[in-house]
Amino acid sequence: MAKYFLPIFLREKIYTMPQFLEKRFYSRVKVVLAIFWLAVYVFVNLTSILYLGATALNALAEIDMFYGMLFLASLSVAYSLYGGLKAVALLTSFKLSYWFLVAWLSVTLL
Repeated sequence: MAKYFLPIFLREKIYTMPQFLEKRFYSRVKVVLAIFWLAVYVFVNLTSILYLGATALNALAEIDMFYGMLFLASLSVAYSLYGGLKAVALLTSFKLSYWFLVAWLSVTLL
């Protein structure tokens, strides 16, 4: 499928789903999709990440769940505000190289 659709998307300069929906339908669909994905991200992804992180802190250091979530949320906000997108990109690059190293060691040691 990508063999046939990717050249069309690249020629039309469509790189994201909202761009595709805007060209296919109209611009209000793009706004509705953006609001929907923002709500999904906030209410599903962030809450589950905070909950699971607080659960780990509770199991390891016996920190109350509420304070663990508050600590993780404030830490991530401070990290993003202080370092900005550059800090986030550098951390992502570090994590990617770390996971490649772990995968390589797993394959070679097995």
